[in-house]
Amino acid sequence: MPLTRRHPVLALLFGIAVLFPLAIPASAELNEDQHEKIVEAATRYFDLGEDAWKGRKALLASMAEVAKAKEGYDFLGDLESLRKVIYASRYFEKQMSDKKWRNEQEIKEYDNKGRLYAIKGDGLNIGFSLPKKYPNKNKKLDKQPRPGPWPLLISTVERRFMAMAKEPPPWKMMKERFPKNPWQAFLDEWIVLAPVAPGAVYVDPATGKLRREYLTWQFVQFLRHYHIDFDRIVLDGMQEALLAATSQPVTFAGFVLRGGEVDETIEKTVVNFSHVPTYVVKGQEKLAEALKKAGHENITVGDEGASLMKWLGGLKRTTPKKFSWNLKGPQHQFAHWINFEQVTLAAEECGVVVSVDDAENTINIEAKAITELSLFLNDDVVDLSRPVKVVVNGHVEREEDVARDLDMLFNRDPLKLRTSMYFGLLFPARLVRIGVRAPVKKEPEKPTTPAASPEDEAWAVKVFEGAKKLADEGKTAAAIKRLEAVLEKGNTSVYGAAKALLEKLKGG
Repeated sequence: MPLTRRHPVLALLFGIAVLFPLAIPASAELNEDQHEKIVEAATRYFDLGEDAWKGRKALLASMAEVAKAKEGYDFLGDLESLRKVIYASRYFEKQMSDKKWRNEQEIKEYDNKGRLYAIKGDGLNIGFSLPKKYPNKNKKLDKQPRPGPWPLLISTVERRFMAMAKEPPPWKMMKERFPKNPWQAFLDEWIVLAPVAPGAVYVDPATGKLRREYLTWQFVQFLRHYHIDFDRIVLDGMQEALLAATSQPVTFAGFVLRGGEVDETIEKTVVNFSHVPTYVVKGQEKLAEALKKAGHENITVGDEGASLMKWLGGLKRTTPKKFSWNLKGPQHQFAHWINFEQVTLAAEECGVVVSVDDAENTINIEAKAITELSLFLNDDVVDLSRPVKVVVNGHVEREEDVARDLDMLFNRDPLKLRTSMYFGLLFPARLVRIGVRAPVKKEPEKPTTPAASPEDEAWAVKVFEGAKKLADEGKTAAAIKRLEAVLEKGNTSVYGAAKALLEKLKGG
């Protein structure tokens, strides 16, 4: 059957609006035997050709067995071990080189030369390069220990590569952009995906918005077939990469920008990906400066050779615990781990400032033009072994234990990871439909009296002592006159005492 775009995949992730310390012990990581047992059960659970219920039951049983052996341990809270199990047990659709698959999907054009592939079908037009050691059959991935996963570079095809040629446009692009000399070692380690848009137009000229069917949708198709590292995905392109950066930075470990324009909308939303390392190629220094001016914290400018390869090698996706996020459209409604259920996009300012207090295990959110939001949580965000407090605009909206849950992680809308096969969003807990109230009104700060100079301080102390002596002698009028003079000197060490004595004398 032909490819369909109606995947149960990441509507939330890809910007479609969904208006919708007892910590783990230090010895928590699974030992080899425990890892193998959970992998065996997880393989059944993730296999879309098997009974999901039986696989779920086996997986829960293996998790319970480990929890019993390791007191206080929750596998879903051990994200490092969880990722290893997923990579060792996840399911793959047939590789795109498989002839039977191509016939079923009505692939119209297929080319292969060495490690280069090109696929063109109904709504799918991509080229890609596989690393030297990538298995040519999925059966080789079924053996344990499974190799991989492999980092992925998504590089979009420019218009100049679209001219008639003897070989597919994405190959032409990859050979020029990543020539074997000096990129051979890199290509031996990374998967490179080149999604193609008609005329290389990834951005709708009428709306200025990203045409997701030619970028993110094709990526979603690809990840179902190949063993990629979800923490090491980099997007390389021009305006399309810039737009994706502002709307779905949660997907990427970094961005390589070869051009693009920072218009008013992008300028307001650069903060959305300001923590993500971004590489701007030489010749685009004005773009780099515009991004820095708009609030980007991590910009590198360099050539397209050795320095870029070195930069790519050091990237790994991180989960921000302190960030700002601005919304300028429905494509911005998922911010790292917060989904905005109801917003007022027409407001002059719409967005949040977020910080997590690790000591208090508290999520603090300042929100503008947001009326309802949901939180997708894991132990990279807060410690789920402890009660979690959520403070929104100064109001404590939630303070409760939040349970980790297998079904919440893999099989609940809108993130049904088991069937989508996008394992980049590992959130085993949620706090949903949190209402947003107006900010707590703060009492205006009382103006403080400026501190007196050293000279005035010495004078005031001396006069105050004299005033006290006069008061003791019954010379009230003279004492009051001196005390008033002390107060006129301002904020001295005797200001409070002088004021109290003055009020006593005047009242007595």
